[in-house]
Amino acid sequence: MKLKQCMKVIKIASVILIITMPVAIIITIITHSFWLWFGKTTGIESYGHSGPAEWCYWFVYFILIACAAYIRLRNYHRNKWNY
Repeated sequence: MKLKQCMKVIKIASVILIITMPVAIIITIITHSFWLWFGKTTGIESYGHSGPAEWCYWFVYFILIACAAYIRLRNYHRNKWNY
C-alpha cells in the first residue's frame, strides 16, 4: 500500500471514530428504557442509578463503528467496479 493510500485510510478511520463517539453516547442515553428492560430480563447489570452502564456505551459505539466501516467499504467496492 502506498503512503498516500495509507494516510487516506488513517484519515477515514479517524473521522469514523471521532464522529461515532458522540452519536453513540446520545443513542445510548435515548435508549435507556431498552437498557432497563435488558437488565431486568437478563440479570446483566446494564442500568445503574446514574444511567446505562459503561459497557452499554462501548457496545453501541462498536456497533456504530462496524456499521460505518461496512458502509464505507461497500461504497468503496461499488465505486471501484464502476471505473
